[in-house]
Amino acid sequence: MMMGESSNIFMEGPSHRFHGDGKYSGDGGEDLEKLWKAFAWKEIRGCPGRFISRNRRIRSLAPRAILAEASCGHDVAENKTCVARNKESSSSTLAPSPPPLTFFFNSMRKQGRDPMDIVLFETGGGLITYRKHIAGASEIATVEPEQGKELLFVHTLNTESGMIRKLLDLGMEKETLMVAFSRSTLMRQRVFPLTIILAFLESSERSRTAARVVTSMYSAFM
Repeated sequence: MMMGESSNIFMEGPSHRFHGDGKYSGDGGEDLEKLWKAFAWKEIRGCPGRFISRNRRIRSLAPRAILAEASCGHDVAENKTCVARNKESSSSTLAPSPPPLTFFFNSMRKQGRDPMDIVLFETGGGLITYRKHIAGASEIATVEPEQGKELLFVHTLNTESGMIRKLLDLGMEKETLMVAFSRSTLMRQRVFPLTIILAFLESSERSRTAARVVTSMYSAFM
């Protein structure tokens, strides 16, 4: 899914940047902000820029389903929910649909770990979802009969720095990571220098400094 590419690789103005809870303001773009507003998120202890939602309902939803809710303007804080539109309606009172989120979808498997779905937002940041097959899971799980188990989705929201840092920590080589982010000029020009910088740091140092590196670079080019 792609849209026209912007000439400003570091998001245009405060209204187009991620704000979240204020701790990582600017560490991502407007699509990440829509995802933040759509569900309640809590920062993962010891993982700067990475958040998890323990909302029971979304643990039964695949990544594309929760992205659809974020795209249509679901806002948990304002208790706004998505309303299905009748495409055949000619009513002029219907507000225009919000623009879709622009993202690229990837899957990743590592031996001994749960399969992962990785969503990269073109405007910065993204979603990492772990697919857990659990015997005897609750009624919220998605059933996969061929597995003989039930499927739960553990979704994590990631700022730009959190996403790059996590993928590097998972053992992805910087060259492979840059290929993943090369699907648009907007992503490529923004993420390549960040990846090169962060790849030279040890994991513990990345955790401490990644968010500052990203937001400082963004600020310098705004």
